[in-house]
Amino acid sequence: MVVYDEEFLALVRLHMGPTLSDAGFEFNEVSLGSAPRGTPLVSDLRSNWLSRLLRRGDARPPMTTTTILYEADAQEFAERFPGSRERPTEPNCKDLWFHYEPFTGALDLDLQGERVDLGGVAEVVRDVSRSLQERVVALSHGLENSLSALRTKH
Repeated sequence: MVVYDEEFLALVRLHMGPTLSDAGFEFNEVSLGSAPRGTPLVSDLRSNWLSRLLRRGDARPPMTTTTILYEADAQEFAERFPGSRERPTEPNCKDLWFHYEPFTGALDLDLQGERVDLGGVAEVVRDVSRSLQERVVALSHGLENSLSALRTKH
């Protein structure tokens, strides 16, 4: 039985908990799945159903990526962070996703499907030769800086 990476979850909670809470984010779930793909779903016209076929073939990566989801109320997020792009017209959630692939060391996060600008810490976050803790701490600083920039209207 394969389980999600508990160390990653513990590090995210430890190093980002206060930042996420201050920004209005609440933990939603942790799951195990395949890494986020840049390749969209492809329609299989012969059988008239959507299949998760990669344009390069039917190869599927193993389900090993630990994904952590935090959510914030989109209305409240827009009020707290007027520099954010999204202007919700009705109540919904603002999703913040953390992704960690332990076999490759890939670590990433996105806010509502868009990569978060990590500024000067991006190099540390993506350096797989560094410890996971060091990279999560850098990710935390990058997220803090990104949210701080969104507090002011552009």
